[in-house]
Amino acid sequence: MARGQESQESKPHRSGNHPARHAAGLRSLPTAPICQFLQSRFDRSVGSQIRSHEPPDGVQSALQRGHLLAELCYNGFVVTASVMRRGRRGVPWEWPEGHVRWLATSVQGRLWSRALKHFGDTTVRTRLHGKVAEINFGHPYPILAQLFETYNEPLVELVRATATSAGHPAAVLDIGAGVGDTAFLLSTRCPSALSSIVAVEGNPDFLQYLNTNLARLDIPTAIVPLLVSDRSGDVPLPVRVHEGTASLTGKLGGVATTLDTLWEQGVLGSPDVVKIDVDGFDGRVLAGGTKFLSSVHPSVIFEWAPIFLAATGNSSDQAFQVLSECGYNRFIWYDKFGRFAHVSACADHTDLELLRTICLESTLPDWHYDVVALPADSNVSLFCLAALPNVPNCSGRAAKGALSRWWRS
Repeated sequence: MARGQESQESKPHRSGNHPARHAAGLRSLPTAPICQFLQSRFDRSVGSQIRSHEPPDGVQSALQRGHLLAELCYNGFVVTASVMRRGRRGVPWEWPEGHVRWLATSVQGRLWSRALKHFGDTTVRTRLHGKVAEINFGHPYPILAQLFETYNEPLVELVRATATSAGHPAAVLDIGAGVGDTAFLLSTRCPSALSSIVAVEGNPDFLQYLNTNLARLDIPTAIVPLLVSDRSGDVPLPVRVHEGTASLTGKLGGVATTLDTLWEQGVLGSPDVVKIDVDGFDGRVLAGGTKFLSSVHPSVIFEWAPIFLAATGNSSDQAFQVLSECGYNRFIWYDKFGRFAHVSACADHTDLELLRTICLESTLPDWHYDVVALPADSNVSLFCLAALPNVPNCSGRAAKGALSRWWRS
């Protein structure tokens, strides 16, 4: 989600000289204020001194920031996660492999906690879906993406299936873009099905990383630095849930706009896929985009997290009610690891309350679902979305070539 002032037209954020950029028709918000903000943050964290007889750029950058040890440590955790990859069919916990993995997971968890206390919010470089990215130490996404074969795979398959149904590459609207991990995921896993990405992010803690990382990609991109809600005006400020995400649970002080406002101003274009991950505010984001949803009818994937819904004081029914009123009648559910759960044709309050209770009382931390919503006129294949046919089967065993897999994936 994003934070800032009301939008106006300006040039799109671009990376490289991709020939498709000029046909993308992306428009973003005024870049000067956000660039000044990002530059000030960069100057404070990195510094602008240039010394003679410098080592190579990559080494010098790490030395300037004092982050070389942090980068080695963080990437060690990511590579370890790649070795311990569990696969789409769950973890085989039988002896001896399962017990060894349990011990390794326990030790890694303790080391991770200590490293997080030591390095804090240090900026590190890692390979994210085969590309170099800058993120804050402690961001769990690169580790989770290595551990679980189907992590975020529903989004990849939704973009593929939507592009196939539409007959052209899909334009994606990424609300709650964070550090740009969705853009890295899609540009690596389904580049031929992706035409452009508009990234909406309002947390200033992530904007610097988002700006840096999107500049590395060879696809048309635009950044909208605003918070989005069901109405324009004040909303709670983002508060860190952990190092990789934040929820709007702070004091009033954030300034939000709506999807309808951004769409009417031409900022969003006509996206084919909308991804929303805003930790409990997903329903309110959708409620502010009823005109947009009813007119454009994009495929939608959002996070349904009862823990965050309770923390932010939002209804667990709101997202489904809004989508149903806008003509959406098919909902495909996946668990937090991206594994298919079930399909529903409507949002029944009793069923939602049962699932909400299960999530809140689960012994697993932060249990939630990712939900794909399709409009009545969509030709997207439910079978493809349920089967996730492009995920390679994995037995869960520590495979050879884990290091090269991390380098590529």
